[in-house]
Amino acid sequence: MSDTKKLVILSVITVFLAACFIVGISKSNSSYGMRAIKTVLINPKYIESIGKISISNNSDSVELFKQKGNWYCKSDKIKAFLNTNLLQELMLLFTRQRTVYYISNNVKSWENYGVNTENANKITFYDENDNPIQTLYFGFSGFDAMNIYFRTEKTNTVYLTQDEFYSILNTNIAFWADMQILPEYVFSLQNDNVLRIIIDGKRLDNEKIDTYIKRLVSLRLSTLKEKIDTYGTDPEKTVIIETTEKKLILYFYRKNDAFLLDIDAGPDNYSKYSGEISRWTMNTIESLE
Repeated sequence: MSDTKKLVILSVITVFLAACFIVGISKSNSSYGMRAIKTVLINPKYIESIGKISISNNSDSVELFKQKGNWYCKSDKIKAFLNTNLLQELMLLFTRQRTVYYISNNVKSWENYGVNTENANKITFYDENDNPIQTLYFGFSGFDAMNIYFRTEKTNTVYLTQDEFYSILNTNIAFWADMQILPEYVFSLQNDNVLRIIIDGKRLDNEKIDTYIKRLVSLRLSTLKEKIDTYGTDPEKTVIIETTEKKLILYFYRKNDAFLLDIDAGPDNYSKYSGEISRWTMNTIESLE
């Protein structure tokens, strides 16, 4: 083979490889040829006005909402203070700019991608006057829900995205709840604003208050409960914490070999919540006196 023919063949191969490289980059940048769009799912300007978030699927739901400056979560008859770290994670996930890929504008395709009303994971953001700001429907497919499809309520278009939506669209209230017995961000219990602690009618020595509070706020509920039926049952222990701003009452019960805690944190209905605690937690509380 002549040097000229070798040069021609080498040039053709070089051009072919270059073309493949460019196409590969193009596919990588457009997710295998799909049209890429940069967007946000919630306009950041709405963040300060959000007062409620509803998350649901075809079998369960949970509601996150703000009342008198505090965030709570509720599902059926169970309610608790909200884990604000998870709330911030959710807000960031929906407001940061992302690249999404156009899939379809055909309503008939919704079911194929799991974004139809009956099968989708739905999330709705409301303002503080309970007016809807944005509703999105999500569908998941593939190993570990790698393929995440979504649409908004106001359009027919289905998009593909990749992010941690599968875990954050959780409808289990235990996922969202702050499981601390007394969430520190809510009560801000410090030695300088705790006036007195009364345990079973006996006042705790002032010098023990700081240690007692530090240990108490580090303890957690094992599970959340509906309002405990305490009819005919006296609490095994009652702890009253009086601060400069509020009065907290903790009722501890032993029922059916379980330790239950009923907390009354003020006149607001959502400041009353219940849960189960472990034997270790109960023993720790008793050892603090």
